[in-house]
Amino acid sequence: MFRKIRKVKNEICLEKIKEILEKSPRGVLALNGEDDYPYAFPLNFVYDEENQSIYFHGTKTGYKIDCIEKNPKACFTVILEDGLADDGWSKITSSVVAYGLVEEITDRDFARDAMINLAKKYYPNVDLVHENMEAGFKNTKMLAFHISYMTGKKVNER
Repeated sequence: MFRKIRKVKNEICLEKIKEILEKSPRGVLALNGEDDYPYAFPLNFVYDEENQSIYFHGTKTGYKIDCIEKNPKACFTVILEDGLADDGWSKITSSVVAYGLVEEITDRDFARDAMINLAKKYYPNVDLVHENMEAGFKNTKMLAFHISYMTGKKVNER
C-alpha cells in the first residue's frame, strides 16, 4: 500500500527515524483539502514512541478540523539538518515521512498529558508549562496522528 524508498542506500534505520522525530522542532502535516487541493502546514509536535503517534494541538474549529473530519488520512514530514558533508559546503539532511490517520483525543486526561508533553518540548522549564496549561487547555483541541507507516532517509544535498 505504501511505497518503499527508491534509493535504498539512503534509507535509515528505525532507531534513527525515532531520533529524528524526537529532535525535529517542527513538522509539516498534509491533509486532503477542499476541491482536491492538498493542505499542508507546519506545526509543533511531540512524538510518542510507545503509541506510535504524533500529538499536536489546534483550535476547536477551523479549516484544519474541517479537513480532518472530512478525511482523517494524512501525511506528516520532518526534516533535520545533520550538518555539512566532508566537502565543507554541501548539507546532509535526514527526513521522515509518515502516513496515518488523525483524530481528536477525546480522553481529557490523556489529552492533558499529551499537551503537557508537547509543551515540555518547547517551553524552557516545567513551571512555565504548568503556568500556561489551564488557559491553553480549555481553548485547545488535542489531536493525534496515528502512524500506519513511516520511512526515513539521509541524503547529501549536493
